[in-house]
Amino acid sequence: MASPNAASSDATTPPASVDLYRDTPVRFLGYANELGESFKPLIPRVAYFGTYGVACAYVAADANDKYQRDGDVARGVDALIWQALASVIVPGFVVNRVVATAGRATTRPM
Repeated sequence: MASPNAASSDATTPPASVDLYRDTPVRFLGYANELGESFKPLIPRVAYFGTYGVACAYVAADANDKYQRDGDVARGVDALIWQALASVIVPGFVVNRVVATAGRATTRPM
């Protein structure tokens, strides 16, 4: 058992590189479309589509980053498909349906 004062191997190991698109607050740009979906009834149409533009730009930038890191096209395509589904398509659809249902529920007479 090593003493608490002994240097660990972690001290000599360089830190892993930070993934800008997954390890920093930039990650939240991938969910911009969910804000647009949430506020769709209240914001201008151009702002609504703008949130999708931000989210799609994030997805494309992340996929390009994964491709550029090692030149592996399969990794870039995998990141593109995964991010598109996980950050834009599925959450956007779910929020859209929740907002639509809430809108119908609040406008119907009881």
